[in-house]
Amino acid sequence: MKYRIPETTLLQDVADEMVLLNPESGQYYTLDAVGARMITLLRDLDDEATVVEALVTEYEVDEARVTKDLRALLEQMAGQGLVEAVAD
Repeated sequence: MKYRIPETTLLQDVADEMVLLNPESGQYYTLDAVGARMITLLRDLDDEATVVEALVTEYEVDEARVTKDLRALLEQMAGQGLVEAVAD
């Protein structure tokens, strides 16, 4: 499944974190530095495979771990209405 950040989701970098707001529900979601980097890359690159590749290089971690962590984050965020699933 592929995800995208809808235009309605508000993003704001705050120090080493990112705050996201779903204006429809009023729910806030705070990401640490790594989660913020994941979402920034997703927003900029719009391709999960490229995001994983960039994170593997930046953080020198295993591709399977990054893929699992990114997927978990996106599924959580989808549940909050902060990202949406789109057809491949």
